[in-house]
Amino acid sequence: MSPEEQAWLEQQMDQQAKQRQAEQAAAAPPSAPDVSAGGADDDEPEPPTPSNASAAPASSGGDGDGDYTDVMKMIEENRKKNEAKRAAQSARNAEIIAAFEQRTAGGGGGGPPR
Repeated sequence: MSPEEQAWLEQQMDQQAKQRQAEQAAAAPPSAPDVSAGGADDDEPEPPTPSNASAAPASSGGDGDGDYTDVMKMIEENRKKNEAKRAAQSARNAEIIAAFEQRTAGGGGGGPPR
């Protein structure tokens, strides 16, 4: 890879990182920790699903102390948020790859584009 290609690629990566940070700052509450340097492992862990989630509300008979509805809702929201993060990252990766391939194909590689 030529130095100018490397510089262009680094510029694209910097732009993506700045865009990601801006999106996270807009979406996250002010007290949220910065996870932009976490890489691909920045997904929030999904809490384990209780095995007796459907039986507990019926057996408790109380005012919802044994009800796992809130926990299940949080798990589902977390799963959806993680899926959205993965989809956004995949889209960014595809854009970077497409731009790089277009640049290298048009840059005089000598052969026909793929």
